[in-house]
Parts: sequence; structure tokens; C-alpha cells
Amino acid sequence: MKKFDKARECLETAAEKDPDDFETHFNLGVFMMDHEKDLNVALKNLHRCQELETEQPGDKIKVLYNIAKTYELQRDTEKAIEYYD
Repeated sequence: MKKFDKARECLETAAEKDPDDFETHFNLGVFMMDHEKDLNVALKNLHRCQELETEQPGDKIKVLYNIAKTYELQRDTEKAIEYYD
């Protein structure tokens, strides 16, 4: 099993075990965007982060940035701009 496959498996398992964990969904979203190029799954997890509570003040900004970046990779400029703003 490749390292990225194992990482994906671990993140997906963690998300299933604790569906309300902000960090897990954030990491899975970014991983899917950056390494797997599965942009729909990335967006699903990043949008889930918007619904979850986090204790770190900058976390919500990082989520918005990564949502915008994912839309940009999908060539959906209008949606990307919405989240960059």
C-alpha cells in the first residue's frame, strides 16, 4: 500500500469515527485537494468544516481559502471569488 493510500484510509476512518471533528475534515479536505485531486470529496469535507466548531480563530479563514482554491482548481472562478472575498 502506498503512503498516500494509507494516509487517505486513516483520514477517512477518522472522519467516520468522529464526524464532528473539525481537524479531521479539514485535513481530509486538503489532502483530497492537494494529493488525490478528488475535488468533490475535498469540497464536501471543507464545507463540513464550516458547520463545525473550532477553537482556533484562524481556522475558519483557512477553510474559506481552501474552498476557494478548490473551486479555482475546478475552474469555477465565480464560486472561487465568492470564497476569496
